[in-house]
Amino acid sequence: MADRHRPLAQSEPCAALLLMLAERLWNLRDLEAPAFNDSPDAVHQARVEVRRIRSLLKAFGPVLDDEVSAALIVELKWAGVVLGVPRDAEVAIADLGSLVRGLPSGEVVGPVLERLDSALTHRHAEAMTRLRQAMLSRRWPGIQMGFTELLRLPTNRCEAGTGTLNRLAADIDEKVALRLSRALEQPGEWELWHVVRKAAKEAYYVHDALVSFGIQPAKVERRWRRVTRALGRVQDTVVLAEVLAEVEAQAVLAGEPTDTYQLLHEQLMKRRDRELTKGRTRLRKALHGGH
Repeated sequence: MADRHRPLAQSEPCAALLLMLAERLWNLRDLEAPAFNDSPDAVHQARVEVRRIRSLLKAFGPVLDDEVSAALIVELKWAGVVLGVPRDAEVAIADLGSLVRGLPSGEVVGPVLERLDSALTHRHAEAMTRLRQAMLSRRWPGIQMGFTELLRLPTNRCEAGTGTLNRLAADIDEKVALRLSRALEQPGEWELWHVVRKAAKEAYYVHDALVSFGIQPAKVERRWRRVTRALGRVQDTVVLAEVLAEVEAQAVLAGEPTDTYQLLHEQLMKRRDRELTKGRTRLRKALHGGH
């Protein structure tokens, strides 16, 4: 990968971008076996690589090969989904279990931890089965084949300079700003904030690439990273609340008390609102150059 913060010559951006994509692809290939075997954090890391590559292709594909990039984006979205389900289950097992264990013993009424552990372990096992089926399908190797085609692109076909890459990054920022405006109009619509988070994640990956190329200062990447952390915690909390509600419904059917589930839900809502406040503040700074 290009030396971090080293400014690129006008002829270098496309070569650096292709090199970055190649290295990310190799990272993903190295993670395939660990993810298949459910090694610690491997599914999460594979999902991150898929999202990062997809974001870079969405932003910069037009200056490489738009047709090949578009096809890869579709396949990477599919891969991200099948990787995301077991990852969400992993997060739920860890976070909800931690919340329960953090409660005073007198506030844990009924077999809450046992029910959560049983339900989420089953959910994770099912998700891993679907992931393995996807990785063994004919579709999964197509991602590698698409990248082979893309990486064979002669760099002289790509004449984009640093100005072009900056303009493409600015387009991503505008998309984030538009989605933020829509979410602010309907603050209670959490799906809109999820859309904001996804756009902000794309912006983070794109700005991180430009920082690594020496095109932008490191502080830009840091601002967007802080945004994605806060909004990521918002989305995690929304998902946890949905999972908790499903498990609570099972407890109701079993005739178990629901007091603890309601207490956990209140804690999650407080966390969600706290992280959203952070995310909105950080997002405004990222979009307005830190001001």
